[in-house]
Amino acid sequence: VNFAKSFVRSPPSIDIDKINDFHEVTEDKINEYRTVAEDFCITQRLDEELVFHRATFPEACEDFSGWAFFSAPSGAFRVWPGVLARQGGGDCPEFDPRKRPWYQAASSGPKNAVIVLEASEPETDFTIAKEVTEALLGMFTFLDFINIVVFNDTAKSLGSNILIQAKRRNVDSFLQRLGDTKLAGNGAVVDYGNALSMAFSIFNQSLNVEELEELDDCQKVIIFMSHSQDCSETPGAKCSVADGGITPEGGARKKLLEKIEELQGAFSNHVALFTYSLGTHGDPGLLQQMACENGGVYSRFQDRHRDPLVPISAFFHFVSLAYANEDPIWSEPYIDAFGLGEVSSITMPIFAVEGNGNDPPRCFIGVAGHDVPTNDLDPRMHINDVINSLSDSRRCTKKGGPQDACKLQDLRGEHHQCQARLNLSRCYNFTDRSGEPALYTIPGDVTKSGASQLLDFKAANTSCSEKGGRLAVVDTLAKQQFFSGIVPPDRSWIGLTRSESVGEWRWADGKAVSSEALSRLWISEDALKDEQDGDRCAVLDPGSTVRNVRGSNCDQLLSFICEIRDPNSTECQGEIESVLYENLTETIGGKLEQLQNEEGGPLCEVFDDCGFEEVPIMQDVVCPLGTTRDYECCECTGEANP
Repeated sequence: VNFAKSFVRSPPSIDIDKINDFHEVTEDKINEYRTVAEDFCITQRLDEELVFHRATFPEACEDFSGWAFFSAPSGAFRVWPGVLARQGGGDCPEFDPRKRPWYQAASSGPKNAVIVLEASEPETDFTIAKEVTEALLGMFTFLDFINIVVFNDTAKSLGSNILIQAKRRNVDSFLQRLGDTKLAGNGAVVDYGNALSMAFSIFNQSLNVEELEELDDCQKVIIFMSHSQDCSETPGAKCSVADGGITPEGGARKKLLEKIEELQGAFSNHVALFTYSLGTHGDPGLLQQMACENGGVYSRFQDRHRDPLVPISAFFHFVSLAYANEDPIWSEPYIDAFGLGEVSSITMPIFAVEGNGNDPPRCFIGVAGHDVPTNDLDPRMHINDVINSLSDSRRCTKKGGPQDACKLQDLRGEHHQCQARLNLSRCYNFTDRSGEPALYTIPGDVTKSGASQLLDFKAANTSCSEKGGRLAVVDTLAKQQFFSGIVPPDRSWIGLTRSESVGEWRWADGKAVSSEALSRLWISEDALKDEQDGDRCAVLDPGSTVRNVRGSNCDQLLSFICEIRDPNSTECQGEIESVLYENLTETIGGKLEQLQNEEGGPLCEVFDDCGFEEVPIMQDVVCPLGTTRDYECCECTGEANP
């Protein structure tokens, strides 16, 4: 133990021996190494304050009373007094401060969440969901209120009918009940509607709980995990959202999305829906739409991760976007890894603020904390009394307004971004990057009843020909993004088929689809490899701007997109919505913000645009990933390398 200086600890993904020399670091890791090195540099001046405090108050500091520490979002960790440790070596386990409950509580604040997971075979997929759930439960603190719903054709809560405080004994009870969960057999009906109704009911019933009196105005999240198709995807299956209990051939997805919208109506601030498809068996199309239409994030993971929290990290980033706290947060007692016995961590999130510091915090810097041995507390007060007092004064994270659209897109990742829905129109005149306009229509009474004409693939192709066109060819990224904004929830046929003889996918104009295009188009590599013999006709899903195409049985009755090629066609006269590619990519309220430190210099600069010289103010449109730029500029001082 070194009282003269603090020691730093890198996150598991960083080799501390390379932190001052990036020559041996691979290109894809350079930025991560630089950020960690910069955070080590910035926090180095903490040594001066800590050593000065110890020298100024020798009596108060005569006995070592616990570790003081700081963790940055990069995972850079500084602890005083310094203590030697090495990641993952011998008896020293890997340590990532960002995954510790004290960090999550301080950075993202009190959370209100319902975890929903499918309980049906195969067991390997359920195991993935269970491991993620167990890891999540390990991240929650006594300031969080949670519940768990398991479902197949029916749904049940593993707790009561309300949110339950995530105290350790309650978490242990959830873990036991989760381990005792019985799975439905292979091929069992899976009903998303029942599961979501149960989850929303838990939030609704919790509005009457005294400790959750502010819940209606608070941020609420459903974490939904499934590895099977919903019953609404199976014509003829019994399903809670279907009229008469039996799903129709078309429109079932739309019914489920409308049901979610109805359930959202019980709250002033809607519930964010984070959806995850597990393994290789599910169809992510519906799950993507559920997330996009409910302010959430979709992700897909097939294998058991070494760290089960990796796939769900977007949830914690999301809840931290709207959080700013001014009060210290205590953790439940735990045994210190370095021999201090039972301790409780008291932490504070650190934010950069503008000018005089009176404005709301804007830039999250990290979490500072101190471990307090419970035997150092006043013997007249037990640590549980402190925790209960803090719990009684809990204030949840408010959801003040729409999440920043570009930040939310960034959380969704490159392959799962959401495209805003375009205005309903009989026809669209779309101009892509080439500058050449083209006319498209989805036949049916879309502008009045919202109903599309439903045909099998062959009949749809004939219908487009009779209108002076063909089924739409999606041979550019711009078209793919545009179609994702107009296709109905239940998918649409496009001009793409797989030949029976050679198994090659070809466009309606006869051109073969390149392997590069297939990677951009197809919903997953596994789906492309595992296409059934009958899945020779392609459908496009509105759930994402890329990887939203898959093969389907040509006999299904679906809507379809016609590309009108005859300039004399009367199909679209008088009802045409013009759409430019640029209108699909402009940002909501793009702006330049510069935050100041105490000396008035720049501390954190954030510039969001979408690649335009003048940043427009638009509504219901978002930035594609990679077209926004975030700059965070800080100065390094002292002996460490920047």
